[in-house]
Amino acid sequence: MMAMLLATAATAAARDGGIDDFNPAPAPAPMPDIPVLAPGEAGKTARLADLRGRVLVVNFWATWCAPCVAELPSLQALQAALNQAKASVVLVSQDPRGLARTEPYLEKLGIKLPYRFVDEKLKLSRALGVGDLPTTLLVDAAGREIGRLVGPADWASPEAVALVGRYIAAGN
Repeated sequence: MMAMLLATAATAAARDGGIDDFNPAPAPAPMPDIPVLAPGEAGKTARLADLRGRVLVVNFWATWCAPCVAELPSLQALQAALNQAKASVVLVSQDPRGLARTEPYLEKLGIKLPYRFVDEKLKLSRALGVGDLPTTLLVDAAGREIGRLVGPADWASPEAVALVGRYIAAGN
């Protein structure tokens, strides 16, 4: 059943758009300083600001969002293609059941990205104007949003790797 769900969602993702739908921000905007739940001890939180110093590909997703789930393997492949010291993929789930739901789900799918958070009360999502899922933000090394893509994309594509690479090379 999961394989069929992923295949259907991947087909929908291919139809719905891709990296061409990336919209650069008119001016880099600082990320809000709002904590999200982080794996580890109960109640542990983190902030995107904790990851400053590298370009971030911040993906807002949920376990109930088929296009989001289909996109996860390509985000993991993107992370593998990036210079780990200069860029990271960050998952931010909107699942209200928190890490108890997302961590086993990601493990079942074989997704092993190092930065996995939950925006359980949607405070960060609202502050950033994230409505539709998936939504992926590019954040520069100074912690400013430099653009976003609303909808699914193949983040393992050469175009996606080149897009992130351009921002890394620009020193953002």
